[in-house]
Amino acid sequence: MKKETKLKKEEKKEEKKEERVIIPIGEMTKDIMEDLLVELSYSVYWPAIMSYFEGRRIYVRDGIASVDPFKEPTLVARYQGNLQSLNDLSDAIEVIKKDRKKAEENENDKQ
Repeated sequence: MKKETKLKKEEKKEEKKEERVIIPIGEMTKDIMEDLLVELSYSVYWPAIMSYFEGRRIYVRDGIASVDPFKEPTLVARYQGNLQSLNDLSDAIEVIKKDRKKAEENENDKQ
């Protein structure tokens, strides 16, 4: 009985390994990237990712507030660029979701 259970566990591990396919960045299409980002946003990992982003946003905002923009304009620009990039990912995923929802609704209306 124990041998059977061990074999089943090993088979399940092999199945999980086969499910993971890593696509090189150069070969990834825009549609695949969007699919993966949307899938990620529904995963259990998403709250942790967003929590990390929020911590970074706070850090960057504090950095902007602590720097004199006349004395160190380059540093302020770097902070602003970091803040923008942190906002871009979550905003982009929300836009993708809305666009897909609209496309589905339009498709359903046509039928």
